[in-house]
Amino acid sequence: MNKKWISSLVLGVIGFGILSLSSHAESGEMVLNFDEGTYLYNEETIRLEVPPMLEEGVTYVPMRSFAELLGFDVSFNSSKNEYVMAHSEWGEEITLGNEESALQHTNGDITYANGKNQIVDNRMMIPLRPLTEALGFQIRPRMDERQVDVSWRDKGAEDEGAEIPERGEELDEETWDLHFSEPGTITQVDSQAVLNVDILDYERVEGETPLIRSNSPEHIRGEGYYYRDTMAGDFRFHFHKQNVRDADVNLYLLATNVSDETAEVSLKHLGTHGPSPFVGDSGRGAVMNYLEGPEDSTADQLELAPGERGLIGSEELSDISLPTSYTLTAYADLHASTDVQFEVLALDEQNDVWSTLPYLYEVDQARGDHHTRGTFDSGDRTLYIDERIGLDRSRLIIGGESDSYVTGYDMMTGEPETNTGNRGVVYSVEIDEVEPYTAITLNPRGGPYVGAFRVNGEVVGAPASGQLSNSSEAAMLYRTGANEESVTIDFIPASGSNLPLNILFEPLEEEYMNLLEE
Repeated sequence: MNKKWISSLVLGVIGFGILSLSSHAESGEMVLNFDEGTYLYNEETIRLEVPPMLEEGVTYVPMRSFAELLGFDVSFNSSKNEYVMAHSEWGEEITLGNEESALQHTNGDITYANGKNQIVDNRMMIPLRPLTEALGFQIRPRMDERQVDVSWRDKGAEDEGAEIPERGEELDEETWDLHFSEPGTITQVDSQAVLNVDILDYERVEGETPLIRSNSPEHIRGEGYYYRDTMAGDFRFHFHKQNVRDADVNLYLLATNVSDETAEVSLKHLGTHGPSPFVGDSGRGAVMNYLEGPEDSTADQLELAPGERGLIGSEELSDISLPTSYTLTAYADLHASTDVQFEVLALDEQNDVWSTLPYLYEVDQARGDHHTRGTFDSGDRTLYIDERIGLDRSRLIIGGESDSYVTGYDMMTGEPETNTGNRGVVYSVEIDEVEPYTAITLNPRGGPYVGAFRVNGEVVGAPASGQLSNSSEAAMLYRTGANEESVTIDFIPASGSNLPLNILFEPLEEEYMNLLEE
């Protein structure tokens, strides 16, 4: 029995009434609109008890009514303090801890959420992504339209067309993965053969947005100032910190108006993840939330008189306690109307930031490792490819000789710095002509990789779960359809992972692709 694509779910906000998708025709479209507060399915408006929420780039939905909407039976196991969602037709069962941020799937896999479960109006609100990923659904955020697309297959429907060949039996694993694996899936590649694939040329254009990176030392061993610089205009702030103290700590981004006029500081865009016990998970989650969130997604704004201080992103950053061995990663796009001094500081959770400031010391950079702190002239990089892609196998190298690391200075010491790994740099790869039926995959060449990419507006984990462990693995990112396409790939090299990367472009067999459409 093969799965069939049957419907597309477009997400926004909700209200009352339960409607089971399994009772409808095999195809359909649902629209969840964050501004309208409704689901629209087959021209029928559906409202659930609590509208979904968008917080810090994470979409939340009411657990029970949303699961029932998908045809699940929901029950509560009081002895284990957990919810059980069972779908008889699909053979799926998912358990959800009452206060946990992870789902337990039938096959034992655990999918971690980017957010925490919340109680709103006496209803359990859960992050959308881990539920849909556990079911094998695909998500495509369209935050410029305040919507998210989710696609899934009817696991109970018989395949009336030609059957997809069995992986590893009727078709070798690498070929099967290229043609039939879901975006975010880990696939197998011939690591040595990749090195013989033609390398693509491109035109590189640097953006004008400065980047501040606070990642050295990565480990928080003591309280103090971890970075400081004065900025005006637009810039991006990136930090990635792991607490190795015995006590919980809080991270603060402090702004001080050092000019003689009133300063306005705007937090234009933010992507965070953590606290997470896994460094790679924190890196992937922050990139994913940054790419999924709409620009100008937060209205945080400070107005500071000359000499006045304030905290940036209190709810998203400084209100979050970081337990021992946990990591927090953040990307923040900011604007300052005049000269404002920005400082990253760490304090034990019980210490008040304002009374402790006079007693804090600067924390020295951890020289000799690959972690970096500094201010760099360019935090954006666009790679333009003007040749036709997909006629033959080809690869784009990220982090190679022609894709050099950005340079700058540690403004606390005056020392020159290199942003090893270009972490915090937002890449955009723009390709005008990509052949029909072309697979795009990510192959790490510098060690394990855990990240996220946005391809033509669709955000996908690379990989969706787990990690790319070595150069014999790849993550499926995207496939073009039956027509030529222009393709844009946006990403940030994830903290906790390494460059270089190969983005592979591979022509697919039309006969296999036609099986997905039959």
